[in-house]
Amino acid sequence: MSSPAVDYDALEATTTIEEITEDECDQETLRSLKNDELPSLWLRETGLADQHGDYELRSSTELGWLGHFMKKSTRLESFGILGGDVFHNCSEQSIDRFLFDLRKCNHIKKMHFVRTYLAEIIYKLGGAMKSNSITHLVVEGCHLRVPEATFL
Repeated sequence: MSSPAVDYDALEATTTIEEITEDECDQETLRSLKNDELPSLWLRETGLADQHGDYELRSSTELGWLGHFMKKSTRLESFGILGGDVFHNCSEQSIDRFLFDLRKCNHIKKMHFVRTYLAEIIYKLGGAMKSNSITHLVVEGCHLRVPEATFL
């Protein structure tokens, strides 16, 4: 049984960035995304985030807020995933919701996937690849089976 969808629009006015994540670097990235000031967002494995725009996921809640702010953004032009363990703290349902939100990000022009297992998510991103204005797709060191590679 799935849990009810969270109404992020209703919660946005009363929820602080500090309530979403305790990590200061992630707070700054999330704040910039919320304020529509972030041109590039990278989801990175723990220990690999080293600059503004990098985000280390710690929960499904954080992933939900990222998706919410991403789909509202008009400045986010680049999105990437670095590492195969990025979503390890997130439920499958929250990952599916996030990928659905990502498909709504019409301003993203560049997508980067580095050292991640794309076979599990590539079909869910298919709509984004077809409907968005993706002009650059970088896939480096990723695991793909023949059907996923053909799909791309």
